[in-house]
This record gives sequence, structure tokens and C-alpha cells, in this order.
Amino acid sequence: MKTANQQLYTPTFFLALILNFTVGLLFTNNAIYPLYVESQGGSAAQIGLFVSAYAIAAVLSRPLVGMLIDRFGVRLVLIGGSLLMALAPLGFLTILGDGLTPLAWTLRIAQGFGFGAYFSAFFTLAAQMAPTARRNEAVAMYGITGLAANLVGPIMGEQIVRIWGLSEFFITMTVAGLIATFVATRFKTTGDMEPSSFSLRTFANTLKTRQLHFPLILAMLLAISFSTPSGFLAPLAGNRGINGFGLYFTSYAAAGITLRLIGRKWADHFGWRRILIPMFCLYSCGLTIIYFSYSISGLILAGSLTGSAHGLAFPAVTALGYTMAPDKGKGTAMALVTGMMDFGSFVAGIILGQIAQIFGFSVVFPFAVLAPLTAVTLLVIHVARNPQRFARMAKS
Repeated sequence: MKTANQQLYTPTFFLALILNFTVGLLFTNNAIYPLYVESQGGSAAQIGLFVSAYAIAAVLSRPLVGMLIDRFGVRLVLIGGSLLMALAPLGFLTILGDGLTPLAWTLRIAQGFGFGAYFSAFFTLAAQMAPTARRNEAVAMYGITGLAANLVGPIMGEQIVRIWGLSEFFITMTVAGLIATFVATRFKTTGDMEPSSFSLRTFANTLKTRQLHFPLILAMLLAISFSTPSGFLAPLAGNRGINGFGLYFTSYAAAGITLRLIGRKWADHFGWRRILIPMFCLYSCGLTIIYFSYSISGLILAGSLTGSAHGLAFPAVTALGYTMAPDKGKGTAMALVTGMMDFGSFVAGIILGQIAQIFGFSVVFPFAVLAPLTAVTLLVIHVARNPQRFARMAKS
């Protein structure tokens, strides 16, 4: 795919910022859904399953989503994904108080499918519209409003539930989803966003691309690192009597935005391995601090560390996946990379939910630390096996 416009900060860029912030409010408020499960009589294990249902739906949607992006372009997929995310909370509103019925699980799956579609399409758009030499910067800047949504999303959701209740929370999420859908309709399918041909052979060839496997593994480990607090911090804070747990996500976003603005060009200049090793180390530190935190100050510190890590690690892994993909399967590759992130969230929800059920919510976080530590180990091995490439990192 050629980059027709060498300018990064175009009208499409600023429209994308508005869209991603609005969708970000929906995504970051996944931290509130464990409270919904608890209100319906759900257990710790069911919280994990509810988190995982969202993630596995997003994972299973990826082959179809990749086909749709490569065949029809990003615009239709952005619209469809946003609309599904708008309708799901409206559905939860209509069955509030009925318990965790089959319809509740169906809505959760639809919600995950919608986010999977949106997420893949949005970051395909970001990578497509970027000048090649600024691809990591482009992905970082396109996604910055997703981090900005963390500044207000979870704390807003927490306060809405505390003051008015879950009904008003679901109404707010529905309105945000409808606004996102409207904004998505304003994109035009021109230039790099024109649809391309697609075949199952293209999908298979993309999946078999050997150099793509490493970013797929990193994407999964990254997702376990950033999704664990979204799934389990709210009940942990409740058990420990910590009010205002949403400030974790606020500090996470503030640190992520700050470091992304400062270091948005670092991975393009120094290379992704020089960036990812210290970022995954920061994730390890942040998740460890959550385990030892019994006050809001500890959670704010942990959020600052994990947010800093996410600020640079996410765009580096995403841009790496796009770069490693074959030319005729870029949309599919982005669907696979973001799908592996959702798979990581699914794994975290299922396994850590069972751990929480048996040992309690606090034990979840020491287990989650294994994910970023594994990523660091793999990256160090990669450097050891390719030292010359590491020395020329600006070109990698």
C-alpha cells in the first residue's frame, strides 16, 4: 500500500482523533463491567469469564474482519464496529436486574465483536495513512486519544455508577457509541483507504508469514499486561476498601500520553527492541506495585508506570506487525496483531479469573507479572541472536 499523502497531520488524522476518543470511552469503561457482574450475583470466576467473552469474541472476529478490511476498506468496518458497541450497552440496560442471562452473554459477545472490528480497522487506517519513515509515530499519535479516554473514562464510569447507578452508566455508553458511529460515517474511502482484492489464499499466506509470528507473540503478552487491571482492579479495590480506583486509569493515561508525546519518534529512530525491553520492564514493576497497594497513592504510582509502558509499547508492537506483513495482506495482518491482543485478554480473563476464585483477587497480579517478564526474556534472546541487527537499530 502506498502512502499517497506524506503529511501525517491531515484532516483525516484529526477526525480519527475524535472517533478514537469516543470509542476509547467505551473501551476504558470495561473496567466497570465487573461491577455489573457482581450486581447480577456473579462470582469472581464469572467476572473472569465475562471479561474473556468480550476478548474471545474479538479474537474470533479477526479473520472475518481482516477479510472485510482488505475487501471493502476501513470505513464500513469502522461504522459497523462502532454501531455494535453502541447497541450492546443499550441491550444491557433493557435486561438490568435479570441476572447473567444468555442474552447478557450474547450482548457481551456482540460488544467484543464490535470492538474487534473497530480496533483492527482503526489501526489499519493509521498505518496506511502514515509516511513509511514515520509509521510508528503515526500509530502512536493516532492512538493517543485512546489513552486520553483513560483520563476520564473509568473515573467517569465509576462516579456515574456510584451516584446514579448502572442504568445511567449504560445510557451514557450508548450515547457515546452512537456519537462514534456518526463520526465514523464522515470518513471518505479515498487514496490509501480504497478497498483491495482479497482471497483466502491471501489470509493463509499472511498467517504463515514467519516474520509476523514474533510481533504476534509480543501482542499477546502486551495484552495480558494491560488488560489485567481492567478486569480485576475494581473488585480488588473494593475488597481493600480503596475508593477512587479509577484514578489508576487516569494516571495510566496521563503518563502514557506524556511519554508518547515525548517519545513518539523513538522507535522509528532507535528501533523497536530498544524501546520494548524497558517498556515491558515497566509493566512488570507496575503490576507488582498493584499487588502491594492498599491505598490510592499506590494505585496512582502503578498506573503511572504501566501507562508509561503502554505509551510506547503499544505503537511499537502494532507498527512492527504492519511492517512485517506482506503487501497484499496488511489489513489481515493488523487484524491478526490486534486479535492476538484480544486473545491475550481472553487468556488473562479465563486463567486469572480462576486464580481469583480460588486464592482471591490480590494473587492475580503476581501471576500477571509473568507476561511482561516473558516478553523481556524473548526480546533479550532476540537481541542475543541478532546482535548486528541490534547495533543498526535505526534501520530495523
